[in-house]
Amino acid sequence: MRKPLAHAVGLSIALASTPLCAQIEEVIVTAERREANLQEVPVAVSSFTSENLESAQVSTIGDLQSMVPNLSVHSGDANNAVVYIRGIGQIDSVAFFEPGVGIYLDDIYLGRAQGAFLDVVDVERIEVLRGPQGSLYGRNSVGGAIKYVSAAPTEEFSGNISAHLGNYDRRDIKASISGPLSDTLKGRLTLASMEHEGYSVNRFDGQRDGDRDTQFVRAVLQFDPSDNFSLQLAMDYSDSDPKRSRTPAKETPISIILGPTFAADEDPFVVNADFNTVEQTETKGISLNASWDLNEQWSLKSISSYRELDYGTELDLDGTPINAFGIYYFNEQEQSSQEFQLQYQNDNVSLVSGLYYFNEQGQTFDGGVFANIFSASSGDGFFETDSYAVFGQLDYDINEQLTAIAGFRYTKETKSYRRIAESFNLLALAAGNPALANPDSDLLRTVRGQGTVVSGNPDDADFSNFSPKLGLKYQLNEDTNLYASYSTAFKAGGFNGRVTSDALTPFDEETLVSLEAGLKTQLWGDRLRINAAIFRNQYDDLQLSSFEASADGGSILPVFTNAGEAVMKGAELELTALATESLTVNLNIGYLDAEYREYITGDPLSNQLIDISDQRELVNAPEWDTQFGLRYDFAAWDWGQLSFLTDISYRSKTYLEVNSQETLAQSGYSLVNAAFILAAEDNSWNVMLGGKNLSDKRYRSHAFDISAFPGVMLGYYSAPRTYALSASYNF
Repeated sequence: MRKPLAHAVGLSIALASTPLCAQIEEVIVTAERREANLQEVPVAVSSFTSENLESAQVSTIGDLQSMVPNLSVHSGDANNAVVYIRGIGQIDSVAFFEPGVGIYLDDIYLGRAQGAFLDVVDVERIEVLRGPQGSLYGRNSVGGAIKYVSAAPTEEFSGNISAHLGNYDRRDIKASISGPLSDTLKGRLTLASMEHEGYSVNRFDGQRDGDRDTQFVRAVLQFDPSDNFSLQLAMDYSDSDPKRSRTPAKETPISIILGPTFAADEDPFVVNADFNTVEQTETKGISLNASWDLNEQWSLKSISSYRELDYGTELDLDGTPINAFGIYYFNEQEQSSQEFQLQYQNDNVSLVSGLYYFNEQGQTFDGGVFANIFSASSGDGFFETDSYAVFGQLDYDINEQLTAIAGFRYTKETKSYRRIAESFNLLALAAGNPALANPDSDLLRTVRGQGTVVSGNPDDADFSNFSPKLGLKYQLNEDTNLYASYSTAFKAGGFNGRVTSDALTPFDEETLVSLEAGLKTQLWGDRLRINAAIFRNQYDDLQLSSFEASADGGSILPVFTNAGEAVMKGAELELTALATESLTVNLNIGYLDAEYREYITGDPLSNQLIDISDQRELVNAPEWDTQFGLRYDFAAWDWGQLSFLTDISYRSKTYLEVNSQETLAQSGYSLVNAAFILAAEDNSWNVMLGGKNLSDKRYRSHAFDISAFPGVMLGYYSAPRTYALSASYNF
């Protein structure tokens, strides 16, 4: 086994200069729903300010992966956020399956994976919480949570404008303006446009594949009529409308039924696809946050929100110019939530309690086109979720050093689902319209009712759970805190939204029991920070998605099941050192020992249930991930300073899909990033020349095993070498 420190190490970097007499700046987080020093919070959490994110060239939450131990995050096949923490997450993107890691945009839970792969625009900070967060957070935070905190309106007039120009014709422009509108009202407006060409060339039509074209706007008004009351109204809108969807590379040959055989792709960035001209994601959101300090001890907060998602894509999953397996998926979703928090704080007691309601409803239109065998399918799905919860956490200082922690969350959810599915004979349809011999999704919408129709409307499914948490925090001295916790979490079950049947049985909820212990300390005159944690997770009835061939081998069957049991054990280290007057060093290491203890599935030969846990590996659970990096500040001039930043990261072998196919597993790899930053002494402007993946490593981050049908394995590759010149001006 390779040693992680020898083969990969990486870096998260701060912007500030580091004279020898300097100290590591205090980091304030809201990981426990109240402001606190990072070093005093008994939770494994990483926090990054806007300056940290800018200097590390973070443009989406996917760029956080190497900066946080035991975090995997990337964009999936359907513009969805695939997020795993400590081996816990969800790889499937359809609307009926819930994520395993909660993503929160300004305390608002994002219910769908589409629209949750957030761009980093005008952000105050991002926090990554590792481990179950059930006692203080909303739905589906079994593995942890990512908190995106947008910049708030400012007391004084200010603004920022920045531009990025890079290879693949990257053109990003971002601007914000903020300040007072009256004595009691202030506002903030943010605009952004982000574009680049696709990383792949499509031989079918000569176009670039998987490009980007995103527009974003956010507006905030904050009303402060008194010192103890504040009201904030925020609205955001984003529109992503690239020319092409993202086509995976064929990792194996494919033999088309009634057609030729195509070899595996030699270059993952040269594809040959004919069903990839639709990809759109539109999100809208509005929230109203009210905070009221009732007196010196008690405070009340209300968080109200409403959000909409409109998503659609066409995916070429045969990777050939013959439309043998063209998949389309459209999802219209709306969600609303209401949370009330009541907090109490005195000399030795701290309480966070609350009520939470979440409603989600939507409709999907999905199916496939199999033009080589003159067949197509479509389905209209309808879903709704109602979730109610009561939660609380009490911290009690037993003495000046020891604090006891007790928390809980009780959740009750109801899910409903119905579906109408239809199969088509394309030869019959083409007799009336020749274009229907090889239709796209728009054409299939026009022939509803002309195929063979089946419908399903199973009974609603109810789920409930009580998740307790117990913990201790011990202040060893003024620089060192120790903590230990026992916590539980749950994710509700639901329906396999790809199946149509009145008798459809819902899959069960999954549960997690986590034990964690940690150390947080600052040494060497507050110039060295070390945060470490060890943990053990017992994961029961985990929900897994895969695909199997039908009995006749002529189609594919979606399988979503509670597989059984898994155990994850691991350790994490995060270190920041102000080594000299000019040099800052950062290091993080994640170790994960994850294995199935039970994986029950059906044996197609014996028609019996069997345990295949010894044949499967957990998804997105590398044994090692590390990052090491440096920031060196050159001697300053009167007008500014030049800094050099570099980092190298390593991830060990990672299985990317449920069937643990070795062909699709990504072997261990390293990535190198670097940047030069020239900044004004007063931070009024900066210019950066940066590059990512400088060694141009080709590596998979996502995969499909559909070898059962149509007989191919597919790999999605992350970005090749990229570089950009950026400039930013603050006023």
